[in-house]
Amino acid sequence: QPQSGNVPEIKAKIQSTLENFGIMVSMGKVSVGPTVTQFTLEPAEGTKLSRITALHNDLSLALAAHPIRIEAPIPNTSLVGIEIPNKEVALVRLRDLLASKEYKNAESPLTFALGKDVSGQAICDSLERMPHLLIAGATNSGKSVSIHAFMMSLLYRNSPAVVRMILVDPKRVELTAYNNIPHLLTPVIVDPSKTPTRLARHGKLTRAEVNRGVVTAELSGLTAFLSADCMGTIGLAQVEPGEAIYVLTEGGMGTNVWKRGVKV
Repeated sequence: QPQSGNVPEIKAKIQSTLENFGIMVSMGKVSVGPTVTQFTLEPAEGTKLSRITALHNDLSLALAAHPIRIEAPIPNTSLVGIEIPNKEVALVRLRDLLASKEYKNAESPLTFALGKDVSGQAICDSLERMPHLLIAGATNSGKSVSIHAFMMSLLYRNSPAVVRMILVDPKRVELTAYNNIPHLLTPVIVDPSKTPTRLARHGKLTRAEVNRGVVTAELSGLTAFLSADCMGTIGLAQVEPGEAIYVLTEGGMGTNVWKRGVKV
């Protein structure tokens, strides 16, 4: 379980620090998340939010916490949120996300688990709203975990009759473990130069159309997207109506997920 420290003491320090700078606030509820705890407060009427955000460093010093984050205002509310790192963080496990009501009750078969918010609620989203998705970040920021969570979310929810995939992994690190899954149209591609050939082979697109870089074509009333990636040209080939092909490329500039926009 995450440990946020002495909550009443922290609330009192936040309020007293702001009052020392002439800002009157009323402290609200506290939400303990996996890695941070959010303290909400309501400023007195007429208080400029910029006065609160300008005290970022002063609050960090008073609370002996770094880094802290000030969300002013919290969307759809008249409150300000101050997020402080927990003394002890909790692991966010994929099993908990896949068992959550947010994932189970989602209508789209293209739903995948993202993680938990500051209140500990599971966050899921659908690829139907994301024609192109880039996973990028610094070393040890969680890119690999995100890739595998993304893959497992789709595999857990869909059979090979619904979702088909083409995986491209020039580094031969993250995606080669999926070589034997039945959802693959072709073994994991480790040579980016072979990607256009594989796309043309598994779809009804010519090699010239694939090499063109960016192609949009209406296929059986649905749309196929072809785009150029930093590691070479990749895209989505035509499949039978009701199926979706994903092309996932793992490269030095991040991970790109390209999908055909279909409802299954």
